[in-house]
Amino acid sequence: MKKISRRCKNKVISNYLLTLLRLYEALDEKAKTPYFQKLIAQLSSDSEALLIALKLSRSTGSLTDADKKRDRCISAVKTLVQAALLSPKAEEEAAAAKLKEILDKYKGVTAESYREATSDIESLLLQLKSEENAALVASVSNLDSYVKALSEAHENFKVLSDSSTSASQMKGESASKIKERVISLINDKVVPFMCVSADESPELYGDFDRMMDAEADKINSVKPKQQEKTEAKDEK
Repeated sequence: MKKISRRCKNKVISNYLLTLLRLYEALDEKAKTPYFQKLIAQLSSDSEALLIALKLSRSTGSLTDADKKRDRCISAVKTLVQAALLSPKAEEEAAAAKLKEILDKYKGVTAESYREATSDIESLLLQLKSEENAALVASVSNLDSYVKALSEAHENFKVLSDSSTSASQMKGESASKIKERVISLINDKVVPFMCVSADESPELYGDFDRMMDAEADKINSVKPKQQEKTEAKDEK
């Protein structure tokens, strides 16, 4: 069984771990010595922790995208109202003027923190959807559909925010820190154990050793993006 590179990305190590644990479960019970079981128990625990940390990372990314979508919806609403101020229809122009007064109270909302923006957008939507202002929104061509889009984007953001908060509470360590511990455990303890065991008892550990060798070759051959860019530049 070969050692794995510390350059491997967090997700790559997570997938490698899942493969290792799956192959361990398929081993003959005689191969699952107390020492090996202890190592696997730690790796299993680290695998779960790494999956949680990676989920949080993805959730945070999605949260950023969701917030940007809210910002775009707000900008679209403001642009539509601004354009309606030049409408040849007196009713639409008057409605736009009143709506602009409301929107002007939230000029900096797209530059605020998640928490501040969420509170302000919640307040803005309540005002736009009130019985009095709903009539104004309906008077501006297509504005109701843009307000609806903002409302949907805002609700989606809140759902993702709740999910991110839950994941954060479950997270004990960063994915990178867990990865470093996993690699050390595999390289310093699992690999030496497997090299000796596969040599002494190939009938018990041979297949496991060969398959994990193949996994190591696969992930160790993946070059970091920065290295790929540097090599491509050198070739020019």
